[in-house]
Amino acid sequence: MKWIEIINLRSAGIPTESIKPKIPRSVAEADQSKNLVSVQVYRHATLDTDLSVHLLFESLRPDIQPSALGQRLASALKAFGLVSHSLWIEEEEG
Repeated sequence: MKWIEIINLRSAGIPTESIKPKIPRSVAEADQSKNLVSVQVYRHATLDTDLSVHLLFESLRPDIQPSALGQRLASALKAFGLVSHSLWIEEEEG
């Protein structure tokens, strides 16, 4: 089963280019969970101050609590503005 942890940042006027180096760009950098499959960072198409970090996990059962990595990232990003942190579980067909 797959699930994704999404951490959105709306920074207080700080361009995302200066924040992105503080975010792990790969599973190797993120270390932590053996269930972590990928780390993706997105920026808003028109707002230079919005950033979204997606942590993709896969295992037999999804976690219902944020990961330690997700909690650390959300906490660190709060220094730059408003943070939204959520977990989403992939819907299985059938």
